[in-house]
Amino acid sequence: MSNFIFQALLSGCSAGGLAALLHCDDFRARFPQEIPVKCLSDSGFFLDAKDLSGERLMRSIFSGVVQLQKSSAHGLHCREGSNRECQKSSAQGLHCREGSNRVGPCGWGVNISAGTRAQGHAFFHKAAASSRRPYTAARRSRVKSRRPMSLQTCRLEVLADHTVVPFPAMAIAEHMSPLVVARKHRPAGHTLAVAAPLLVLLALLAAFSGSPVAAAEDSSPVLIDLTLVAGAQEKGAVCLDGTPPAYHLQRGFGSGSQSWIVFLQGGAWCGTTGKESCSTRKMTEYGSSKFMKPIAFDGVLSDQQPQNPDFYNWNKVFVRYCDGASFSGDAEGEAENGTKLYFRGLRIWEAVVDELMEKGMDTAKQALLAGCSAGGLSTLLHCDNFRGRFPQEVSVKCLPDAGFFLDAKDLSGERFFRSVFHGVVQLQNVSEVLPKDCLAKKEPTECFFPAELIKSISTPTFIVNSGYDSWQISNIDAPVGSYPGDTWSSCRDNIGNCNSKQLDVLHGYRNKLIHELKAAEGKRDWGLFIDSCSTHCQTSFSSSWHSPTSPRLGNKTIAEAVGDWYFGRRKGTMKQIDCKYPCNPTCGS
Repeated sequence: MSNFIFQALLSGCSAGGLAALLHCDDFRARFPQEIPVKCLSDSGFFLDAKDLSGERLMRSIFSGVVQLQKSSAHGLHCREGSNRECQKSSAQGLHCREGSNRVGPCGWGVNISAGTRAQGHAFFHKAAASSRRPYTAARRSRVKSRRPMSLQTCRLEVLADHTVVPFPAMAIAEHMSPLVVARKHRPAGHTLAVAAPLLVLLALLAAFSGSPVAAAEDSSPVLIDLTLVAGAQEKGAVCLDGTPPAYHLQRGFGSGSQSWIVFLQGGAWCGTTGKESCSTRKMTEYGSSKFMKPIAFDGVLSDQQPQNPDFYNWNKVFVRYCDGASFSGDAEGEAENGTKLYFRGLRIWEAVVDELMEKGMDTAKQALLAGCSAGGLSTLLHCDNFRGRFPQEVSVKCLPDAGFFLDAKDLSGERFFRSVFHGVVQLQNVSEVLPKDCLAKKEPTECFFPAELIKSISTPTFIVNSGYDSWQISNIDAPVGSYPGDTWSSCRDNIGNCNSKQLDVLHGYRNKLIHELKAAEGKRDWGLFIDSCSTHCQTSFSSSWHSPTSPRLGNKTIAEAVGDWYFGRRKGTMKQIDCKYPCNPTCGS
């Protein structure tokens, strides 16, 4: 290659940005010394930082990568740290001797500092890369205004746009060009020499992404605008801080123009008014619409038929979660600083559905209520109410994902999660949405758990859940403080690190889940997809919903199983329960 190249640039973004640091010196060594060879790492400087819960989630991820894939060879220059520490981009940067430039915005870093485990739910990832549309000038203004962002050199409109990144009077391309190309006169015959670095750059981007170079034009997901519910404040239907609730609506088309899917966002709960709960939450997008931004749809909300074969052209709604009680409370409180807190989840639910009815959902021929995590629990809470808003001839069903939370003892023998739900039920007054037959026999907190909710639901429902739900392992089965020292730290972060005794404990939680699902097994028109993959919220992402790497039961992806159930395409049972971990080869963990 060096016989035809006069300059070379190794580049990559995100994991490819880390790869650019890992391979920088090796790339340099493949060319004669007289050839300028440099490196450009975009969004690849990952931090070894504690998340909001005080844990180092990213370190556990890198530890798994290093141990499983034996990547220690690249840590030879990092003599002081362990292999996983040498894998970090900060360590790599110290020993990358060739000229290099790093572009590193803070957008993806939210997965490290405020990841799903730290947030207490799993729908924090909004813009999965698999939901693509070609970049057009009409979408330029929306994309430009989106901050924070990541993968800036991978998006051609960002690379050369002065309005995106605040370097003084310089776009990223201009900022890095003195490093790549010496600014001096070149004879006309050197056109190939000037073009060569770009050719190498594009080839490497294609190699890192697994896509052809032409995919550079298809690099930005469609962002769905935020819609504030009209007149909500007058009805008292407000977020924790008193701002109006919101949702994102993407209109259906073709055969799906009269079909609707309403997806309820998750995001844990808040059951106290202290600074660690509702008072803090109201200063985030999970308690105030002031902080909400446009998002991209993925998974069951994708408008791409290959990723979402049965629902891609439906009217799709993503309802933002800002009440902290699974859209179920109706009360008021006082924050730590004396300001008001509004617990109006039930009113938000009613106001959103009423507005959607006015926007055409009242004429739907088919409807599906879905949600994941706290939104999956909300789907169970509101399933029959949703069904009751349509004529009987309309096909209405429910799809709760990762919402089957267990009332289980943790490692210390305490029912920690029951105390969490008790705080929510008492503070936010959720009794109105709980089954009356359950309340006649049990305390409201017990009736808030799915094991009781499913007994009274009459609407056809398909439950998607992992038998080894990663969020439940970390927050219900083995919460911090329920075990001595760090004996469970590695296992709770990654099931692949669990020893045989720890796996036996987790098998016990799986068995409890299966036992509590027996009420659903007896319902003829219900469905189950209970896999053994250690994950949380699988319908939200195309990678787990429907892709070559999706989990499979009965040789069906979740999307295929749900589609067969919803449209009645398959005779026999629609209830699939996986064998024990780690039996399923289609699991990614």
